[in-house]
Amino acid sequence: MIPGDCEHNAHLFYLLLPERMNTREALRMLNERGVNALSHYVPLHSAPAGVRFGRVSGPMTVTDACAGQLVRLPLWVGMTPADV
Repeated sequence: MIPGDCEHNAHLFYLLLPERMNTREALRMLNERGVNALSHYVPLHSAPAGVRFGRVSGPMTVTDACAGQLVRLPLWVGMTPADV
């Protein structure tokens, strides 16, 4: 809940989908319904610059799993209750 003396920065709203859910299918279904949902997170260790310049310690399985489950929903300052 946002405190009464604060405003939401309207930066992003995300969902962490259950492991058993097919993220690509969820994104497809949302986009078919006019919700411009996107995959949200590319782990730094697997991004091109991360592969080239970075180092990791361990297999990064939790990071990779979360990256596959994060979905970003559209959110902007001018959203009306109808948009929501």
